[in-house]
Amino acid sequence: MAIENPLTSDESDTEEQAYSTTSEHIERLAKYSTKTTIAFIAVLTGFPLYYLLIASTYPQGGLGTFPPQLLPSGHAIENYTFLLTETIFPGTLLNSVIYAGGTTLGMLIISAPAGYALAKIDFRGSTTMLIIVLVMMAIPFQLMSIPLFEMAVNWGLINTYFGAIITSVTIPLAVFFVKQNAEQVLHDDLLDSARVNGASEFQVFKNIVLPLLWPALIAISMYIFITRMQSYYWPLIILRNEDVMVAQVWISIWEGGIETPTPFHRILPASVIIVLPLLITFLLGQKYFVKGLTGGSIKG
Repeated sequence: MAIENPLTSDESDTEEQAYSTTSEHIERLAKYSTKTTIAFIAVLTGFPLYYLLIASTYPQGGLGTFPPQLLPSGHAIENYTFLLTETIFPGTLLNSVIYAGGTTLGMLIISAPAGYALAKIDFRGSTTMLIIVLVMMAIPFQLMSIPLFEMAVNWGLINTYFGAIITSVTIPLAVFFVKQNAEQVLHDDLLDSARVNGASEFQVFKNIVLPLLWPALIAISMYIFITRMQSYYWPLIILRNEDVMVAQVWISIWEGGIETPTPFHRILPASVIIVLPLLITFLLGQKYFVKGLTGGSIKG
């Protein structure tokens, strides 16, 4: 005895259409919810930067007004002109760039071959070297700053760019980061093939390793440059004279003793000038930054 289908074909089509419509509505709602959440997070994280920018245009005492102003005032030219022409801020900013750029360049010279060697070259003591790198990553820089400062004093490196840079270029995090990326993006068959064809280790490193590690090197360079531009502790100790003082140290000294009350209408423009180049650098290199960060975590 045949069992009749309780639903006709028209009813089945109607149910399928209803199910399809409901699924589309759910997907559309999830899509809009995701976009709304991302937009909210973007506004939430971007508002402090926006307020810093407009606050740098306030006159003296402008930050104390209530309700706070959300639009720029007419004192921007005055504030920025005074900062750039009546203070030593431009020189201190140049000192920050020299310190951060020199440290980043030195870090690349050391970390790129060191990370590659730890990842792909089997040599005696490689395990010990890796353990030393990991241990150094766990030691706070404040503990190492005492012997570093004594060394700088004995060698006459205080208040010199070379002294500040040479004591900051050895960065265990950078070595480990390059090592992790090298293990993922450099295949042994490719390296062995180059060696079989007569390439020296220097040629292998120059023509194969560096191009493949380029995203990782850009990522770690951006990170080190940004952190060194905002560095305060070590430059405060080793770069004391005004002719070599970095911007972060100068701002803190100026904030504490030049005017009463604290001259925020002078300090905030300096903060904007320091932050904007770092933000632009990140936005221009974010593709390489993300690629470099993910290169060491995904098996290629």
